Amino acid sequence: MRRLYIRFALLFVILAVVLVPFFIWLQNRPRDRVLVDIPPVNTTGYIAALEESGPVERLVSITPEGQIRRTPDPTAAGEVEVEDGDFTWQPDGRRIVFVSNRSEDGSYQLFEWAPDREGEPYMLTPLGSSRRSPWFSGDGAYCLFVSSGVVYELRYPKLTIGRVMPPSAKVETTQSEEEIHHEGDGHDHSHELTDQIADAWDSMREQLRSDGFEKGFVDPTDFAFVGVAGTDRGKALIFQSRQAKTIEEAVPIPSLAADRIDVDMHPTMPLLVVSVVNFRYPILDLVPPEQIDENGKVKTPYSNALWFYKLDGMAPPVPIFLDQGSSQAMVSPAISPDGSKVAVVQLEKENNQWASKSLLVAELTEWGIQNAKTVTLGDVSDPSWSPDGTSLVFIRDGDVCTVRADGTGEKKLTNGKGRYRSPKFSPMK
Repeated sequence: MRRLYIRFALLFVILAVVLVPFFIWLQNRPRDRVLVDIPPVNTTGYIAALEESGPVERLVSITPEGQIRRTPDPTAAGEVEVEDGDFTWQPDGRRIVFVSNRSEDGSYQLFEWAPDREGEPYMLTPLGSSRRSPWFSGDGAYCLFVSSGVVYELRYPKLTIGRVMPPSAKVETTQSEEEIHHEGDGHDHSHELTDQIADAWDSMREQLRSDGFEKGFVDPTDFAFVGVAGTDRGKALIFQSRQAKTIEEAVPIPSLAADRIDVDMHPTMPLLVVSVVNFRYPILDLVPPEQIDENGKVKTPYSNALWFYKLDGMAPPVPIFLDQGSSQAMVSPAISPDGSKVAVVQLEKENNQWASKSLLVAELTEWGIQNAKTVTLGDVSDPSWSPDGTSLVFIRDGDVCTVRADGTGEKKLTNGKGRYRSPKFSPMK
């Protein structure tokens, strides 16, 4: 009898250990979200892209065989037409998170969608200010997005929302509750330093004459925040240390400004590639004296560039490409899954206009563009790697195309069925 009692007691303890966390999670999870996908989502080989649909764009998924599935259109007669926008894949490939105005009040909110089946997208952010530029951390723990010039994070699985830049100690949730981050959660500074960083950014924003951020990224080691802000002098690239212990270390740094800045952050390695078109100093009052000639004209060290940063330390950026004559530019960088290469679109000036000439793959090394491989020629844009690093997807004349990284096997997937942009492979292998 005693042994039977002990067995029942052990069984009870085991069940409690297993079930209690599950019930806590079940209680706290966002309502109406799908718990289990039946059958499991399978997006291996899928490509997501934005398709022109009259005056607006719609998110679509494209199977390896070229079958196109569009997000459901809930528009009723007389309503504003649904428009989808910026999107990103969840790192496991089970969902696409995208911006859309399909919300109740017509504001642009974040939604998630399982692209291999019929089903309505699920709204992730609460009604209110419009959102833009979703970007996932490599581990899927959070998704960054921008709203009213502020970079926020949407943390999984509870879908709590907190400020990233400028930071704040307070956190919102999709149920309009309010919580406070606990110290030591690995994502916030002390409250005092948080307030100082926010004040420093407000001061910097005034100097930049900026309305705020347009995009935000955090490297996978949580070493640095990188943002692109709109200013009176074009786009500005902003760095801010996330490991700082003092305000002197934590002050946001405007690294450069340009007409165009493209950024790609590797999801699992502290690697960053930045494309710059028409460089300028972000704040005129801070131009180095040696860069001002006797007539008071500002001299710039280069016009266009492709920079490579290692964000696990304080090493300076490495130039993959520099152009001082404003005749060539490398844009739309995409870092390979193994972190050794970058795909870029080569632009050349023709009649004072930029024209796309080729898709290149270069090593992530100093002056790597000198030995870059030409993957394909022509009017191409928006390259993105397959998860195994063997292929690239890109746009040619509005069509979604794929090609092996060695330049062989180019294939047109959409064959004139529409005009598309921003194709991205599913990360599911």
